[in-house]
Amino acid sequence: MLPELETLLDTTPEDARTGWIANPLPIDSENFFGDRPTPKELAKLKKRLSNVAIAEQFGVSETAVRKWLADPSRLKAESQISEVQRLTKERVGRVLGLIGQKADVVVQEKDDELRKRLKYASAHDIRRGCAQRLINQGVSAETLKLILRHSDFATTEKFYGAVKSVQSASLEIRNLDSKAANEEASQFNPSELEKLRKLLSQL
Repeated sequence: MLPELETLLDTTPEDARTGWIANPLPIDSENFFGDRPTPKELAKLKKRLSNVAIAEQFGVSETAVRKWLADPSRLKAESQISEVQRLTKERVGRVLGLIGQKADVVVQEKDDELRKRLKYASAHDIRRGCAQRLINQGVSAETLKLILRHSDFATTEKFYGAVKSVQSASLEIRNLDSKAANEEASQFNPSELEKLRKLLSQL
């Protein structure tokens, strides 16, 4: 548990610590997520529209459309969600994804050459941001693996290593700049520095 969460939880009186720690209110799925196509309608749409166009039509991500196409039974399951049902982590993820899309927070630009698609901020970016802040505070890769609950250390190491490499490069450049500035300053003796100051003050 991160210290900030522990501090937040400690604000709840002990006699009130019952039920869910986080219990987001249910959302009217019909109004929030919009209509969903039936599997037959989706098949027809796919013949004449791209995944992106279908996603825009139904107010969902392109990833959601790909999942519908891979498993049409998802559509039936989504349409049967009760509007009074407690929000699941999947639905919270969808809500955050839609917020990122509506707010136009782009985390990856489209690049056809590199075969990268346009990506908007999602729940995963909040998780990635948390990991970034922990690394900035000096948390080790081993600790980060436990916090992020990665099953494979290679996943943590890949992300951690990339971030630490960038930080190390930045620190090295700053140190070089500082060293160069000190070396330049040391080329002048005190009387020369005083003359230089006087000249600069006359400009």
